Order: sequence, then structure tokens, then C-alpha cells
Amino acid sequence: MLLRVPAAGSAEQAKLAQAGAKLETYETTFRNATTKHNRIVVPLQAVTASYKVLLFPFREGAELPATSWSGDGAQLTIAWGDQRDQVAFHTGDDGRSHLALTRDGKAVLEMK
Repeated sequence: MLLRVPAAGSAEQAKLAQAGAKLETYETTFRNATTKHNRIVVPLQAVTASYKVLLFPFREGAELPATSWSGDGAQLTIAWGDQRDQVAFHTGDDGRSHLALTRDGKAVLEMK
């Protein structure tokens, strides 16, 4: 699993968060049964949650995607092979992040 932190306040904060990301194992106990779980921990400290995390499944040896932000930081382009995805972000009136995903210019998903 590829983990990228393409946005976390500033470009420098994003690089530091990505470098410090790790997979942790923890245990929970319920009714005398202990279960192990995995979680990804990304070291971010912020007043507001203005960060983005990209999880990308791939097979070892496969081409990894290239990611780049638009100049205004409102759109992330994810490219690998001949495929191009654009993820456009905007903040709704309620303060939540909304996104729209297009693949090769065609609408694929919109989350409001």
C-alpha cells in the first residue's frame, strides 16, 4: 500500500508527515477475547484538519502514481501509465471538504 500525504498545511509539513507515517499494531479486548488490529499513524498536529492522505494499492514492481497539485491547491492530479485522475476539492458552507473525481476527463465520483 502506497501512502502519500500530498497536503498538510504546507508542503514541508506534508513531507514531514509522510516521512513519519507508520503502520502500528494494537490490541483490543472484548468479552475476554483479544484481537489485533493494524492502523496507519500519520504524525500531524494542526489547529484545523486541512490535510489530505492518499492510499494507493499496488503490487510490488508496479508503476507508482505521480501526484501534483494545481497552483491554487484546489486540484490534485494522480497519473500512472496512460490514466489521469483529477480530484477537485472545495470547502462547503458547512466547513466540510467536498470532492469531485474525474478520470481521463469523465466524471466518476462526487462527494458532498
